[in-house]
Amino acid sequence: MHTIKLVVDGIEKSILPKVYRLNCHGESLKSAIIEYHEDLELEYSKGERLTLEIATSKPKGFSEKDYCGKAFLFSIKEKEKDKSTVYLFSVGGFIIRLETTQKMEGLQVAEEYYFCLKKEA
Repeated sequence: MHTIKLVVDGIEKSILPKVYRLNCHGESLKSAIIEYHEDLELEYSKGERLTLEIATSKPKGFSEKDYCGKAFLFSIKEKEKDKSTVYLFSVGGFIIRLETTQKMEGLQVAEEYYFCLKKEA
């Protein structure tokens, strides 16, 4: 399981109708971009602290207000220029993009993972 602490940098509308992009950063992440549909009624604000968990089994301790689901890891790309790694997940067509300078051991392309994004109390 990977637990990543994030801070919201901003929220913007996608070019896709009714889709938003949550832009974040974290201690071990250069950037995180998380797409979600407005029908989910999720609300985030700049500077808000979040916890993202990625696991092979459904994480516990999350409520119905948290953004949780199954994600399919479809790409891991090494960026030679700045020695970072980009992980791309699909969540029912929405994308989660994580760019990190530290490898996330154990994650494999073409595998399904659970993810949960929770607001910190």
